Amino acid sequence: MRILYATDGTETALNAGKFIHNLPVTEGSVIHILTVVPGYGVSKDGGGYYIMEAMRAELDKAAEAATQNILDLSRKALEPAPAKIETHVRTGNPAEEIVNLAIDLDVDLVLMGGDLITASESLLSGNISLKVARYSEKSVIIVRSGSSKADKILLAVDGSAYSHDAVRWLLDFPFAPGAQIILLNAVHHAGAIFKSLIPFAKNHFEKVISTLHGTEKQESEKILAEAEEILKPRIKEMEKITRVGEPAEEIIEAARESGSDLIILGLKGESAISGFLLGEVARKVARYASCAVMIVKRTLEK
Repeated sequence: MRILYATDGTETALNAGKFIHNLPVTEGSVIHILTVVPGYGVSKDGGGYYIMEAMRAELDKAAEAATQNILDLSRKALEPAPAKIETHVRTGNPAEEIVNLAIDLDVDLVLMGGDLITASESLLSGNISLKVARYSEKSVIIVRSGSSKADKILLAVDGSAYSHDAVRWLLDFPFAPGAQIILLNAVHHAGAIFKSLIPFAKNHFEKVISTLHGTEKQESEKILAEAEEILKPRIKEMEKITRVGEPAEEIIEAARESGSDLIILGLKGESAISGFLLGEVARKVARYASCAVMIVKRTLEK
């Protein structure tokens, strides 16, 4: 397995390194540690150009010392991982450098830290982990600070090919003996979709919505059963849950209520628009879930 571990040396990033012990890492695996130095330029406004030019060597020296310390701390966070470890330093936009290096190295997974953020913080910082989750062609795990275990895993499925990829990935996940697996299917409430129209044709809608509820329940049971069948060779007991409501909210709330350590869901890429677990739903879960989130990506060739 090839893993790109993106780190900036913060507590959250180092905690993500500890999460590596939940992954299928062997002696044949390679862990690439990456830290990115934000790009900085030289001012050309009057005397400022010469001051910045004179300072550039010192800035480069300071950045080199900082990145070496970050790499040393991050390497230590991975101990005692049996894999081969390689280090990389790049300069530029952090999210872009992470996404591009993941492609260059053809890794299987990008691992990084990322705490919950508010809307205003997202506007100010652009949140690197969310950008990587959105634009990376590779699967991404975002680990929150304070927890590096994966004893309870919530797998969100919607019956799409992308969620099937997430199910198959879970087959290779080295979860601890006794780990709890929860299969969740979240469906929109038919009544909510037609809420504005119901008052004007209540009798008609009541009949239609009642039929839709029955169909939704049957479809959800089918989706959960299909996922269960794929996982049966390895996982004998699983809890299956259907929740009705806005999918992202239901996934996040189900993870909170169950005390899940990790949410796994599938996603194709930034242009995908079909399927409840694609696009905005995955991004909302990555942004607002209080536990670690893994977004399993399909390769663009598929």
